This record gives sequence, C-alpha cells and structure tokens, in this order.
Amino acid sequence: MNSRQRVLMALNHQEPDRVPIDLGATIVSSITKSAYLDLKKYLGVPVAELTMLDHVQQLPYLDDDLLERFGVDFRLVQLPAATAPGLSVFEEGDYYAFIDRWGSKLHMPKDSGLYFDWVDFPIRETSMAALDAYHWPRPDPIEYNLRLADQAKTLFEQTDYALVGSAVIGGMLAATVIAIFIIPVTFYVSERFGRKSQPAATPPVPAPAPISGGAGDERPGDRGRP
Repeated sequence: MNSRQRVLMALNHQEPDRVPIDLGATIVSSITKSAYLDLKKYLGVPVAELTMLDHVQQLPYLDDDLLERFGVDFRLVQLPAATAPGLSVFEEGDYYAFIDRWGSKLHMPKDSGLYFDWVDFPIRETSMAALDAYHWPRPDPIEYNLRLADQAKTLFEQTDYALVGSAVIGGMLAATVIAIFIIPVTFYVSERFGRKSQPAATPPVPAPAPISGGAGDERPGDRGRP
C-alpha cells in the first residue's frame, strides 16, 4: 500500500496498514528551523542550504531524505513564502529584524529566539488619509501562481504521496473569524444555556412563628395558680 492509498483509506474511515504520518505538509504540522537543524545533526544527516517556507514562524522546507526516513505520507504543495519577497534579515540591537511585503517590521531575539513577531506597522493611525498615503504591495504575477499547478501535477504523476495544498491567507482569515465572531458567540450561548440547565434555587422555608396563648406559653409554676 502506498502513501496516497493509505491516506485515502483513513479519510474514508477505513483501516489502512498503518496510521498515516505527516511532517511538514502544513505550517501547523511542521518543525522550526532550530529544532530541524538539531534533529538532522542528531541523525547525522548533512545539513544542506535551507529554504524558508514561513519566515515569521521560522519553518523551513524539509528535505525529502528526512521525510522518507520517517515514512512521511504527505507532501506540501505551496509556493515559496510570500511574507517578504527578496527578504533581507538585518540586525537591530538585540534582535534580528526584517520588513515584510506590507511594510511592517518584525523582530526575533538573537538569544534563543524561535520566531519573529510584529513590532512596527506602516499605518499608525485610523484615518482615510493614512490609508490613501499607504503604498499597497503589488500582487504576484499570474505566471508565478500558475507554478502551483505544475508543482501539483508533477508530484501527483511522479510520486505516490498524498498532496496537501497550503494557503497562509486562509489560516489568517479563519483565525480572524474565530476570534471576532465564533468565540464570543460560543461564550454567549454556553453561558445562556448553562444558566437554563441549572436547577432553580429552592427558597428557604421560614421557621414557624410561635403561637401565643398556647400551652407552650406556660411558665413553670403557672399551673394551679388561680
């Protein structure tokens, strides 16, 4: 059974010969640059020149030799990172830095830094004038994007791997929708139904008031008095 058959069986809720294995076919199932280099060093695998898939998260493209060693069933179909075409990393104090294609600056600590994070932005005020003055990045030419089809066709026809298409913008849109809409709605619904499902509190039963003039009102020594 080859990798593609194995993955298709698993997706169809059938039992393949083993569990499909993924490493690096998506940006959420990959390995950071520092961990990747340590792994290759531990295995005694030569470290070739790295090509970065995601500069922000420091995710490199993984070598086929390493993927084959671990029996990885998936292969990534994605163009090189569009975060910063012609990326140039420079030093800024205690940080490595670069400017992305949107004009934002990112930093990563030199000491034990694992990823870049945004520290400065080209639009610093919420006004139409700031938007009008902003220089928007140019979209990639159509010929550049058409390389995806050639890449997928080659992998499909010349290998038996399961192919995974990755789109970073989809992840960002999904994260935005989840953060802005789904999380607040889920919290509201859970709180509302949570209150409904709780049993109503039973009001405390007041203690009976004492009855005046009864036998209980007699004091010791009252009996037999005229």
